[in-house]
Amino acid sequence: LMAYGIRGSQVAAIMLEDICWPRSTIRIRASKGGKEVVLPLLASVGEAILGYLRHRPACPCRQIFLATHAPFRPVTGLSLSRQVRQYFQAAGVTMPRGGSRTLRHSWAIRALAHDIPMKAIADVLGHRDLNTSFIYAKADLHTLRQAAKAYRETWNAYPTTLAKVPQAMVPADNDQSSHWKYT
Repeated sequence: LMAYGIRGSQVAAIMLEDICWPRSTIRIRASKGGKEVVLPLLASVGEAILGYLRHRPACPCRQIFLATHAPFRPVTGLSLSRQVRQYFQAAGVTMPRGGSRTLRHSWAIRALAHDIPMKAIADVLGHRDLNTSFIYAKADLHTLRQAAKAYRETWNAYPTTLAKVPQAMVPADNDQSSHWKYT
């Protein structure tokens, strides 16, 4: 969930044939009207899936992930979300909304913090419309505040005066069109 920022329902839908081991890719099926994406299979994810498959109960299902107790059926997005919420609670982490969606938001915010372009984030998240991905940009209010504070501190460290401004930028005394002024 956290490695790719995908929905719990998308994890539940991953089938054995969605992983191309020779090419090291994983296909994430579309959900909620999004688009299907093929992503590089991260080494840590590939190793985790292989470890799981070695101990996976025998089942004719093509989905990779199965319920932990008999009867061994494919997991659902809801059951994954519930399990994530339980792990958060056991760790003492409180959230307004829990579950796998929290990991999706965390992935997107982390990608933004690492200067990943919004278009690339939208593609990985499977969003058809870039505007859908801007929800995650709004969620990173703390980072936005820190950037504004750093800008303000930098600006205050270098006060602008007319003496430092190139003459070409200074409006003529009779120029009434200028809406800016120097301090």
